[in-house]
Amino acid sequence: MILKLIWSGVIAAVFSSLAAGAVDCRKPCGPEEVFSCVGQAKAPRLTAKEVYDDLIFSSTKSADGFCRSCSVGKANGLQRDYCTKFCQTEQGTYFSYDHFMAAYAAVKAKEPDFFSISCSGTADERKQELASFLATAAQETTSGISYTSDGAYFRYEVDSLQTADGKPCENFDCKTAYYADASLMVVAGDASGNTYTKYYIDNGTINGDGTVSGNKVMLDGPGAVTRAWAESAPPPAGYTWKKLTDAVQPGYWVGMGALQLTGGSMMGFFGWYQNHLADPRQDSANLQNFIDRFLVDGQLGFEGAFWYWNYRINGTGYPTIHQVLASDGAVCHEIAIVTRMVNGGCNHSEYRKRYFDYFLGGNVFATGSKATCVNTAGIMVNCTDSSAVLNSLFCTFGDDPRGQKLQDYCYDHIPPR
Repeated sequence: MILKLIWSGVIAAVFSSLAAGAVDCRKPCGPEEVFSCVGQAKAPRLTAKEVYDDLIFSSTKSADGFCRSCSVGKANGLQRDYCTKFCQTEQGTYFSYDHFMAAYAAVKAKEPDFFSISCSGTADERKQELASFLATAAQETTSGISYTSDGAYFRYEVDSLQTADGKPCENFDCKTAYYADASLMVVAGDASGNTYTKYYIDNGTINGDGTVSGNKVMLDGPGAVTRAWAESAPPPAGYTWKKLTDAVQPGYWVGMGALQLTGGSMMGFFGWYQNHLADPRQDSANLQNFIDRFLVDGQLGFEGAFWYWNYRINGTGYPTIHQVLASDGAVCHEIAIVTRMVNGGCNHSEYRKRYFDYFLGGNVFATGSKATCVNTAGIMVNCTDSSAVLNSLFCTFGDDPRGQKLQDYCYDHIPPR
């Protein structure tokens, strides 16, 4: 009887707290609720913002640290130009909690039926997805000091402000190492210098008759980005085809924001934003002006990161990162597949995993990463079993040095929920 009364009291307390608007930490939904649940377990308690500022991206030691410390007087060439143009605005607050949550709320308000992060599966799976997102952002922007709360240090890829052969760039006319990749994209431009936003052409070839052939990347439809082959396609009325690199100065092609968007990913977000978040929606806009804003507007930077996670695809018919992480395959729930989908390989996977382990560890989410393995038949096995061929934590595993087999498994055999 006593146990029954105690259990009844626990149930009543849970439902009373839910009725009062408290977070149900058995299945938190979205980043703010996950952060709130982490804070509730701390002594003394922390708010969601305090969890973010103290444990995720240190607001006093790391967040936007490079822009807080960069000196216009000591920098040279393009380094000086970036510091002058981009680091003097939102200095120290570009990666703030307020920007993070404002971006989440803005995308969720416009895309309530498709946009989601950390709101499906078990409580642990929800934390795994958020840890994967944060670990990816941390690694892309790392200070490289401790691989804990020291991410979000660089708002742009400082080391890439140089030519492909390693020479420092002098100004925005310098062709960075990413310039060649961006030159494979074809966009429609008008006489005023604006870029068409509804689609662009990936790996495109401009033909002699003014048409283009390549992968048409659609940015204005519902749900994830779609791709389809276009053969000898004319430009939209009033536009002409041109290389993406002709729409923006060469020195702009470096990684930017929380997930370091550049090239096709920046063009993809730009077009998607104009068709889904901009008010009013725009069929054309100035891409270079948009990138200028992206680097001084932290909310826009995080909106780009959420777009990348939920809407970008790597190829025709492929799923998004979120769709893979929210699928039914346990081996596809942790950082290994994310590393492969972001990098196209396993470079820097060990550092991304260190951040992932930190965020899931006892000081933050307190669930711990859980190495999950499958054999060639797709059956879950112990990761020490010699038949294990895929590992949820290690992008490079066994005879799969670049994570290709892991990607094939997650793409081809695990349909999204």
